[in-house]
Amino acid sequence: MLSIVTTAVALGLAAAAQATTYTYTWNKGDAGIDPQPDSYAQQLKTLDIGFDDVTNLLNFSAEFLSGNTISNDAFWLVLNDGPNPKSVNNELAILYGDIANGRITAYAYNGQNNASSWQTPTAPLAVYNNAITKSGTTYRFSLDATALNALNVGPNWRGVDIGSQIGIWYHFTSSGSYTYALNGDITGQSGSYVYADAANLATTQTCNGGSCGGNNQVPEPASFAILGLGLAAIGAAKRKR
Repeated sequence: MLSIVTTAVALGLAAAAQATTYTYTWNKGDAGIDPQPDSYAQQLKTLDIGFDDVTNLLNFSAEFLSGNTISNDAFWLVLNDGPNPKSVNNELAILYGDIANGRITAYAYNGQNNASSWQTPTAPLAVYNNAITKSGTTYRFSLDATALNALNVGPNWRGVDIGSQIGIWYHFTSSGSYTYALNGDITGQSGSYVYADAANLATTQTCNGGSCGGNNQVPEPASFAILGLGLAAIGAAKRKR
């Protein structure tokens, strides 16, 4: 009985553990991100980035000023939990976004600052087809990074990593194109890329749908149910004694 009680309570507490969603929003004119001057980067209007540390769901959207056509846009994106990802070698995932084909190809970022910033361009770590959607002058994607983050790429591998702070390595173009091998590897790309990078920006945190910190976290209904089973088992054990 004791082992059953202990297990039930442990499951209840684990289920009620804090799940945190980190979000960062930038609007044109805000401090934090300084898009490349005298370039297409000045057409960037809004960036929205969110990451759930339990589901590993990454949400990203980029909106451009009206009048821009985004059908041939493309991007490279690396996200870190604070410093600018540039120069961080073989710890983070780099996501290559092909807007025309709605495709994201993930590699290990090698820390370099060029078009071929992957570790070993012979096979991608992951390929996400039909991942990118377009609406007006906005493109966005939602990506489950669970399998990507769990890969054994290296001893310090983190994949997609966002926390109470965010570092952004976002390079993009209005005239990108990609060619691919049968295994999904990028064999060629074109476009004049510009940047909107950032470091050590504070994110907003939401815990289990509520405020973070102290006793403000809100357990999911299933968490209450499991925890309740544990408490009921404790009561039954006391009555039996």
